[in-house]
Amino acid sequence: MDKNNSIFTFNQWLNESKKSKPHPAQYKAPKGSTRAKKLDKAQDLLKSGNKEEAYRLRDEMEKAEREKPGFKNTPRKDSKVNEAKKSNTLSKETLAKIRAVATKKGYSFSDLKREYIKGLGAYYSSGSRKGMTSHQWAMARVNAASPSKSWAKVRSTKK
Repeated sequence: MDKNNSIFTFNQWLNESKKSKPHPAQYKAPKGSTRAKKLDKAQDLLKSGNKEEAYRLRDEMEKAEREKPGFKNTPRKDSKVNEAKKSNTLSKETLAKIRAVATKKGYSFSDLKREYIKGLGAYYSSGSRKGMTSHQWAMARVNAASPSKSWAKVRSTKK
């Protein structure tokens, strides 16, 4: 059978495509690399029925990939998450509001400012309710923050 001029059944085509490209592209395993060899070993272990060893090997490889810097934690270029990290973009009015909440509740101003910036980032990264702006979302986080909340890192200044 000539590969270029023949018509394959689905199973034949599947077998041919596996020969030319043994691993899906998302695994990022160039042919001959250590990762490709480990993936081949995991496939062989699965075929032989040794699932636990294959899963352990795969988990070990994936853990190493997740620990690399920038693994799925780099925001897209058009994302506004990085804007939230710039604390110098906060207006004087916003800082005055945060300071007023800090003095009223007796919390550290710097902690509440940090919560405000986290609120901006949360708005841009995970969304919010319809009709709310990012600054409304961040101010709501500041108003809700207290030392008893697990998500808030706020210290009390009152003694």
